[in-house]
Amino acid sequence: PVWFKAGAQVFSEDGLNYLGQPSLIHAKSVLAIIICQVILMGSIEAYRAAGFGPAAEGTDLLYPGGDRFDPLGLADDPD
Repeated sequence: PVWFKAGAQVFSEDGLNYLGQPSLIHAKSVLAIIICQVILMGSIEAYRAAGFGPAAEGTDLLYPGGDRFDPLGLADDPD
């Protein structure tokens, strides 16, 4: 399957097997995928927003910043 059709595999009869291994993570429910995604991403963002982690010192907690998040340098403009 091509990458842009990967999400449609969850609706197929076999479901979606992460890394091609049915024993690793086997997803057949869209609701279960959404719940897992919210829990995982929510916990990671809560960890970052609380000021923990390697990039926590002296940074804006709402915007991680850096070249990876602003490759064009648009955040340097005060307006």
